[in-house]
Amino acid sequence: MIKFDNVSFSYGDKMIINNLSFSIKDGENLLITGPSGCGKTTVGRLVSRLLMPDSGRITAPENISVVFQENRLINNIDVYKNITLPLEKSQLDTADILTQQFGFESIKHKSISELSGGMLRRVAILRAIAFGGDALLLDEPFNGIDSENISHIAKIIRREYNDRAKSIIIISHNKADAELFDAQILEI
Repeated sequence: MIKFDNVSFSYGDKMIINNLSFSIKDGENLLITGPSGCGKTTVGRLVSRLLMPDSGRITAPENISVVFQENRLINNIDVYKNITLPLEKSQLDTADILTQQFGFESIKHKSISELSGGMLRRVAILRAIAFGGDALLLDEPFNGIDSENISHIAKIIRREYNDRAKSIIIISHNKADAELFDAQILEI
């Protein structure tokens, strides 16, 4: 379960989140949307414990896999090493299967610098899915990815998370992403 109970957060004197409450059960999904600067990413950072609330209570799994707005890939290593760098040895089989499902077999030994923006984004998503975690946080996950690949990736994500009763939080300006994940919508 992921739950916010009257959570507030400020950057200095600027209130970003004020008494926010919501909850999703294990295996449910939530799309957080709203205008730029409203605090969507801050909510994600609070869920993943990168930030601590000023007040209120957050309940969330300890182990959350995150796809940040930035790809956060390492340029001087290849695609496969970027995917497997944060993984334990026991997770490598999953990474291999996902690499095939993403259609990355032919590019897995290419340098990150050789890839397009959409491909880089897909590598970042694949790495997070391979890492696993008890929940998944996706912050603007589909920027630069074509609609056919978005649909394919969403199916893989739902299989890896929802089919295992793990929740997904999507932060997006695009409310249509809620349909891909059968997600509740929280507008901030």
